[in-house]
Amino acid sequence: MSRGWPANGINAAGQIVGRYTDASGIIHGFLLSGGTYTTLDDPDATTGTFPAGINNFGQIVGYYSNGFGTHAFLYNPNGGTYATLFNPLAALGILNAFDMDQCASHNTMNLCFFEKTQ
Repeated sequence: MSRGWPANGINAAGQIVGRYTDASGIIHGFLLSGGTYTTLDDPDATTGTFPAGINNFGQIVGYYSNGFGTHAFLYNPNGGTYATLFNPLAALGILNAFDMDQCASHNTMNLCFFEKTQ
């Protein structure tokens, strides 16, 4: 049996992202779109994938954990690719992407980051 967690983000199309814990205790992300759940697991994650936001293009940001720490990611559903996001100014090298903001008039995307300090 898996344990559900609250949703973390929703876009104008009603697509929802969040995370859940499976029966083995592994944390996975999910996308709920059109009544269908899709599991989101960053290929570099070993201890969990945590989607945090989705924009109106369906792009998802969040973070994942592995033996090297916590890393921000951007998932592009058009091709199913994950990209690790790096911030050279992050003192500890730990970066979490937690939200996305759309500027519809400019068709651009802004990412909001949180640098983990502890």
